[in-house]
Amino acid sequence: MPVAVVVDLSGSRKMEVRKKVRLYGEIGRLLGESHSRFRRECLVRPALTAGDSVEFLVNWWRPPTFFLHALKVSVPDVEFRVGVGAGEVHVLGESADECDGPAFWRAREALEDLKLIRGVGRESIADLKVDPSAGPSDVHLAGVISLTVGLLANMSERKLAYCYHHAWLGEKMSDIAREFGVTRGNVSKVLRGTDCRLLVRLAALGPVERPQSSARRTLRR
Repeated sequence: MPVAVVVDLSGSRKMEVRKKVRLYGEIGRLLGESHSRFRRECLVRPALTAGDSVEFLVNWWRPPTFFLHALKVSVPDVEFRVGVGAGEVHVLGESADECDGPAFWRAREALEDLKLIRGVGRESIADLKVDPSAGPSDVHLAGVISLTVGLLANMSERKLAYCYHHAWLGEKMSDIAREFGVTRGNVSKVLRGTDCRLLVRLAALGPVERPQSSARRTLRR
């Protein structure tokens, strides 16, 4: 059974028109790249909804985390809240905004809970909720998505950029140093710590094939 991810782009509704047009252009480009790059991990095409949110339906953690990482590098001042939901899904079309069911309901509930937390402003943050219909592997996947999004939320702007090149483009520290016109020592210092190292190692792992019977628990109507 897949996991639903709903991203609320905090503050996008208050952006001036020019910035909002640029943001939406980047979102469209990166959603397309996320889908083409991780096609087997996206059960339907990710979508930007009319309500300024982005939705994913995935069987692995990389598509939404890659998208958010790339977006933060491309548009550093964008902030987001992320709701992750595990449970049954009703696939009603070919894109995520045409799907529904308990996984999406729980993801939206997680977003609503985040809005009620005192002190939560425009900082990036994630939460998850699990429906009784979810299996153990779905709970695990929802947890990994929340963990990796949380890693991004705590990185500085420079670390996000360096780590993106390291984790998703496979560049070595010497390559990153040349790309940004800094020393290798600077790159090594910025990337010090477990957050980027963990992301790099996880990014190299593809999805585990699930039994056919498990895959059929997603309902297509």
